[in-house]
Amino acid sequence: MLGGIIAHPLSRAHEALRFYRDFASQVPDELTVFCALNTSPEGHPVVGFLACYCGDLQEGERALEPLRKFGPPVADLVRPMPYFDFLGWGFLPRGYHYYGKGGTLPDLSDEVIDRFIEAAWARTSPLSQILIQHSHGAAARVAPDATAFVARGNCYMPFILSEWEEGPEQPHVDWTRNTWASLQPYSVEAGYVNFLGMEGQKRVASAYGGNYDRLVALKRRYDPGNIFKLNPNIRPD
Repeated sequence: MLGGIIAHPLSRAHEALRFYRDFASQVPDELTVFCALNTSPEGHPVVGFLACYCGDLQEGERALEPLRKFGPPVADLVRPMPYFDFLGWGFLPRGYHYYGKGGTLPDLSDEVIDRFIEAAWARTSPLSQILIQHSHGAAARVAPDATAFVARGNCYMPFILSEWEEGPEQPHVDWTRNTWASLQPYSVEAGYVNFLGMEGQKRVASAYGGNYDRLVALKRRYDPGNIFKLNPNIRPD
């Protein structure tokens, strides 16, 4: 596959996120591009694009050309690699403290972009980050009631993650909660269940939308004792 990170200074985040919004809206099914506002290994605040093209490498080079020409970037680490190596770009190393909240946005309006950038500059830890996942292509062409996952169509799923090494947790938790709250006027209820923490049953139900009652019925049938409960739980009652 063809993939990697392309990074720009956070000072250019308005321009970069508007470009990302326009670019992501027209990419082919084989290409997924996430965006992150975080800190580079050298300690600089950046806005980064994480690209993954699963298909013919030459076609991938053409598809990624506008993304790589935008800028110029401060780093372009896109290259052919095995998919397994691509998974090594992950985050959440052991030994740190984490607190995160996620949601769903139908689009990236200028107002939403402003909220992201304000939050990125206000981070209480250089390890904290805002990840914006884009859902499109084949996943967006499935009917909302065809599977448990209801947030179909083209959408963006931000995840606001505090990460810190030591010290009091409250400033970092507050940053995540305040950032998440600032996005609520632009968000929809349906979300990505893997981004949920211990947020109560209402948030679990909202993640599945109109599919929740059907899931409860299945739970009553196959797991009435709620043995499988170490998750954002669908309770049988």
